[in-house]
Amino acid sequence: MKKRINTALAFLITVIALYFSFKKVDFSLMIKQILSGRYIFIIPAFILLMVYCYLRAVRWGVLLGKKISIFRLFSATMIGFMGNCIFPAKAGEFLKAYILGRREKISKTACLATVVLERIWDGIALIFILISAFLYFRLTNDHIIDRLAEFMPVKWVAAVFISFFIIAFVFIVLFELYSQRIIYFFDKILRKVWLKKADFIKIRLEKFSEGISIIKKPTDIANIFLLSLLIWLSAALTIYVMLDVFSITIPIMGSLFILVVLGFFMMIPSIGSLGTMQMAFIIGLGAYGVDKSQALSFSIVYQFFDTFPVVLIGLFYFWKDGLNFKLMNETKDI
Repeated sequence: MKKRINTALAFLITVIALYFSFKKVDFSLMIKQILSGRYIFIIPAFILLMVYCYLRAVRWGVLLGKKISIFRLFSATMIGFMGNCIFPAKAGEFLKAYILGRREKISKTACLATVVLERIWDGIALIFILISAFLYFRLTNDHIIDRLAEFMPVKWVAAVFISFFIIAFVFIVLFELYSQRIIYFFDKILRKVWLKKADFIKIRLEKFSEGISIIKKPTDIANIFLLSLLIWLSAALTIYVMLDVFSITIPIMGSLFILVVLGFFMMIPSIGSLGTMQMAFIIGLGAYGVDKSQALSFSIVYQFFDTFPVVLIGLFYFWKDGLNFKLMNETKDI
């Protein structure tokens, strides 16, 4: 039932986002813009996309704290990206945790815990980029924030975005530091109110704690933060290069700022990021004076470029490892 509700919600959000994205758009102009794109720039953008994926695999290996071949990490990462593109509610995150856990004989719950850490570190890196962008725009008297405020309540959104990830990070740190006490407390309560599931939940909490134990190692934390910044820098450079397809020129800091806007919209559950990605680019590029039609054209090309090769590579590894989509039903046991 919960899975159906999540799917229905993601579908509803996708439909609403697509409606507002395509509302009052000149379709003939949009098609003309797409057909006249300078697609030679997709080659360097593709290289940067693969760098982005590779860096995510490297960081995942650090988070896991185990010696796992980069090939296995990369293939599971690409399968996860493929799952996120095909299935709703970011189901690929569960899929990649399940696959790597099964391959490497690691607790699947521990693997999922590292996936949660990935998202938190993504948020921390984006917060760092967001604050850096605010300072840059203030020092250079760039009024991009004021222009962006015409599309969305910037300060409110930034406050929610920053608060969410800070609270999540503090929660994870406190849970790990006091894991034994917390697990003991919940186990004691569960044995009184839900004895049947008490052992199951206790084991899952212990494995989750095992998966986030990396936060106790300062050296690894520094490496993870650096990798997180490199990951998002490569993503920003990918956008920066892709903008050349439509001869759109903005500063590199602008690409980083648009990436933050995109990151916020990607938090909203939708099917394959359809609609939400379009709105992110319409708002982000609109702040730089790019008209809605051109911003929408760019978002369509960018999403196809960002999705199609990732899905193909993910499906290749999925097929190569002899997997099937029945695994999606098994991931609920994580």
